[in-house]
Amino acid sequence: MEEAPPKTAAEHFNRSAENYEKYTGGCTREVAQYILSLPQLADAGAPGTVVLDNACGSALVAEEIILQRRRGQGQPGQASTATTATIHAVDAAPNMINVARRKIQDVLGDDASLSATTHVMPGEKLDFPSATFSHSITNLGILFFQDGLAGAREIHRTLRPGGVAVLTSWSDLGYIDPVVKAAQLEIRPGEPTYQLPLPPQWLLPSHLESVLNQAGFDGQVEMSARKAHYGAETVDGVVELLAHSFQAVAKDWSDDEKVRFRALMREKTERIVEEYTMPDGRPGVGIVMMATVAVCRK
Repeated sequence: MEEAPPKTAAEHFNRSAENYEKYTGGCTREVAQYILSLPQLADAGAPGTVVLDNACGSALVAEEIILQRRRGQGQPGQASTATTATIHAVDAAPNMINVARRKIQDVLGDDASLSATTHVMPGEKLDFPSATFSHSITNLGILFFQDGLAGAREIHRTLRPGGVAVLTSWSDLGYIDPVVKAAQLEIRPGEPTYQLPLPPQWLLPSHLESVLNQAGFDGQVEMSARKAHYGAETVDGVVELLAHSFQAVAKDWSDDEKVRFRALMREKTERIVEEYTMPDGRPGVGIVMMATVAVCRK
């Protein structure tokens, strides 16, 4: 019996938790690494800070903070626990939190300079007191909230006065129109094309800015754009990710159509990829995506 499609984003991410990062093509980690390089987040994870990794997924932000602090401070276990930093990673999907918990335990080891906890918790209803966090990071999460404004208000409420919140969304998922939809139209020109499972306004930077202003950050929101990549070591690797991620598009097609769909996606991917350095430092090729970055002060 075929499994029913997920009804909410949280349900989707709950099902895909174990392989989530693999099929993001590195784009989510690339954006996480970028925002953690911003001067406004330079002290995230420093002694005394309390950081929220909100809608954390597999805790990429928490992991990157731990890794960056380790690179900057030498070997773990040397710092005094009297001045530890605290990271809280939260997500509405229990399976994501299971993955996040294992990952954080593995990367943290016996590092006494950081304390990290995980919680199953929706971003629209954060179970923390007001003014808890010095830094609040919601990386590519708010666009999947059931109520984005409620989530933004919770971010504002739980941020300390003088604290910084950074949120990201997408403005262009570069593989949708030129690859997935274009291939679909060549095979089934009379059928509706694939639509993203999220409200289209979240792809507008102005919408994210408006929501944050309404949530209490009025006049304290700085918007910018950042290039990222959906990538792998080779073009074939990128196509493999796409074929898995969008297999539902062709699930009712004939075997010949499915073979052609994959071939067309490869042809179109090869035309638009560019070389870049992947988040793990290896050379790769990727489809360009554009992220929206909002930096907010309270």
